[in-house]
Amino acid sequence: MALNSDARTNDVALSLHGSARVFGLRAFAQDVELSSRLCFQLEDVVVDDSAPWVGNPTSDDFGDFCTRCSQRVSVGAGYGLFVLPSSDDDSSALGEVRLRVALRDCTTLTPLSAAEPQPMQLVIDHAAWVPPPPGMVMRLPLTIVLASPIAFESEPALLQAALQRARSVWLPAGIDLDFADPIEIDPPASAVEYSTADRRSLSLLAHRARAALPAQASERAWPVVVIAPCLRRTDVVTSKRSEPLATTPHIPSGSGVYDEADMIFVAGERCAGLEPAPNFSDATTLGVLIAHELGHFLGLYHVLEADGRADALHDTESDALNLMRAVPSASALELTPSQIRVVRRQIPFAGSATPPP
Repeated sequence: MALNSDARTNDVALSLHGSARVFGLRAFAQDVELSSRLCFQLEDVVVDDSAPWVGNPTSDDFGDFCTRCSQRVSVGAGYGLFVLPSSDDDSSALGEVRLRVALRDCTTLTPLSAAEPQPMQLVIDHAAWVPPPPGMVMRLPLTIVLASPIAFESEPALLQAALQRARSVWLPAGIDLDFADPIEIDPPASAVEYSTADRRSLSLLAHRARAALPAQASERAWPVVVIAPCLRRTDVVTSKRSEPLATTPHIPSGSGVYDEADMIFVAGERCAGLEPAPNFSDATTLGVLIAHELGHFLGLYHVLEADGRADALHDTESDALNLMRAVPSASALELTPSQIRVVRRQIPFAGSATPPP
């Protein structure tokens, strides 16, 4: 699709005739280096001439995700991946979908200025599918890549216990996590430092982790958890630095292009102090942290963000015991029916898409 001077496409029309009730769309630039410096968002999403699922944005929607839309979509860095419906709407079969893809400034998340480098056109591909029936247990392979030599050095059994804890969190939702033996790679020489405008360290680590995975192409799209050295994030607006326990750069994830950081990253070491030390005190905390990040990977947002923004689901009024509370807790394990529906819609796409060469 060609881009207009305002860094937006014309209407993209999709015909999803049949029984499909979910659709996914991916957008990126063919120029690898240019795509890595762009951010992507959906606008003006209308299904079968009904009320817009995502409208024409105002300043309120210029952020990491739209706030006034009935079906939330997140800005994607390096490429855009959007799976709709993304909220409670358990829609009937989809027919005609119209939408536009827009580029955003990765620092301010506002519309991309005409003066900024941009491609002449975007590659846009899509798929549609029927979500699995409610009673079906879905097997989801989860790959662990170890890039922190000290994370489990003193307690080798901690990782397996944590993975079983994560499995126990998701099994009641009909999602059975399946773990292969962890894959080890050489760790980065220092902390993994990143920001919304500079994800090179995450992308490099993702590239090395992906290169170590089994050769089957389909496995590249399965959730991958990288246990990294400490993570250090810089806020590009305030210049403040933080040390998150984990990060999932895309919501949802699972169909990354090129070497984008399309994985779950968990900090296996603390950043502060003269000597590095493991970040984990017990298997339960680590297991819940992995389960929480997997929720983001599969399309879930925090029930309540730190700035007060609530998710778009009708049954998540309280975040006290919810798995997707902003600060994960060993005792917060609950998932609501709406959250389970969102995640189960996403899994067929995450487990079957193959990244382009």
